[in-house]
Amino acid sequence: MSKTAAATLLTASRRASRFLIREFTEAHPVVNLSLFTRRNFTVGALALALGYGTFFGNAVLLPLWLQQSARV
Repeated sequence: MSKTAAATLLTASRRASRFLIREFTEAHPVVNLSLFTRRNFTVGALALALGYGTFFGNAVLLPLWLQQSARV
């Protein structure tokens, strides 16, 4: 792993943990994370994330991979 990727991963991890701590301790959070205690909401959010990831992979990553493999 490159130093840039490691630094980006570390920064994202720190900021995500700070965000979660702040959202759980605020009296009026920006994002109501207690919604994830509801099974239907959690399953819907995971399905949406999986669908978006699949779309992104097919629309962006697959053509890039095919272009790179065709050059070899």
